[in-house]
Amino acid sequence: MITTAAELSRVRYQPDKHYRLMNDIDMTGYSWAPIGNSPAGAFTGTFEGNGHTISNLTLTSTGSEYNGFFGYIDGAGIYNLNIVNASYTLNETHARGASVGGICAFARNNATIENCVFNGTITATSQVVSAGGIAGD
Repeated sequence: MITTAAELSRVRYQPDKHYRLMNDIDMTGYSWAPIGNSPAGAFTGTFEGNGHTISNLTLTSTGSEYNGFFGYIDGAGIYNLNIVNASYTLNETHARGASVGGICAFARNNATIENCVFNGTITATSQVVSAGGIAGD
């Protein structure tokens, strides 16, 4: 169960677990790094947002291939999550370009993103191969 910004940030260290957001979380003052930012470290668990909101999320990437609240998900489930007033900025130098998505940058193997909302800005200052409000690719 996740109730604080610090707990939310620790999801990245156990990407195969199941999580439930128990209240709204304001991320003001936190610099976000995507959960599951590579195929080897993909998020494979479930994240139940319970209809709660993560607000004021800031992500500034300089060289990562997968950029979003979740970077790379593989067979995972993301449900009932709202991300609002978010700001993602990409200054990419990755050789193959990058993917960016408000909820998830890259999803594979029947990953599910259901009943999720993203409201914010995504700014890319260089090569982005795929981009989307919910999922990049």
